[in-house]
Amino acid sequence: MLLEWVAPPECPNEHEVVSHVTSLAGETATAQPLRVWARIVRVPGDEPARWRLELRIGSESEAPRTLESNECHKLAEATAFIVALGLQSRAEPERTEAPAPAPPVAPTDGTIARTHTEPPARSAAVSPPRRTSTSSLHGALGSDLTADHGSFPSLAWGGGIFGYVGYGAFRGELGAALWPRSPATVTSPRGAGASITLRTVGVRGCWSPARVPWLDACLRAEVGVLNAAGFGIIRPMTSDGLWFTGLAGLTARPVSAGPLRPRATVELGSPLRYSAVTIDGIGQVYSPAPIVFRVAIGLESKLF
Repeated sequence: MLLEWVAPPECPNEHEVVSHVTSLAGETATAQPLRVWARIVRVPGDEPARWRLELRIGSESEAPRTLESNECHKLAEATAFIVALGLQSRAEPERTEAPAPAPPVAPTDGTIARTHTEPPARSAAVSPPRRTSTSSLHGALGSDLTADHGSFPSLAWGGGIFGYVGYGAFRGELGAALWPRSPATVTSPRGAGASITLRTVGVRGCWSPARVPWLDACLRAEVGVLNAAGFGIIRPMTSDGLWFTGLAGLTARPVSAGPLRPRATVELGSPLRYSAVTIDGIGQVYSPAPIVFRVAIGLESKLF
């Protein structure tokens, strides 16, 4: 089953609907390549809130069926029930043919032959499918814009790209970011200092709690190259140094629009390995703060 689920954060999420369908139809039926598109929207103007479900199963040319309810979770349950019926109707039932009865043997003593047919044996009771909480493999690509306080001489902005693959409540993410030049100046001589540039690659591991599936708790390891270029001095030079940082944070993805989903991330960390920048005759002009704080906004596009 290929489910495209679009619903507000007040409603059950895609993982819960898939689990409900699996508990009703069974894992074998749910594995069929059936396309399902479902969207829940709030009916404008109604107080208290009223919700409308648009559901299409199979062909995209068919008009979607529509249901309304005052409770969003009831529409999600109705979706799971309708989809489970559709999956079961498409499943091939197992057919077992009973062997043909043997022809009666004519008796030799002149009596009338009588046949006796044994009643068919009752099939063994089939246990209902077990409810499972596992979800299918999913992945996405995206980009984000990040504000950093602590890694640079002043508040800095950087841009990056990322991709992730997840299964169930866990997700692994790989990303790269570029931080443009941020100047670090000194008071004497006036106008002298160094420009700091940072290029990084990061690996994140995230986990989503079952009660809040749109919120991820993440740990990140970031490694990169810090570049410093002097200015306002007699012999300006350029040098590179290793950068390594550990960060922990939260990522929220409360809404979605089809395959697109905006996200916001807050992280707190500390530089574990870095290179301070010094200028001969002037001294140190840059060193990161012991605590780094980052806020990012981004957009991810679902691939599968």
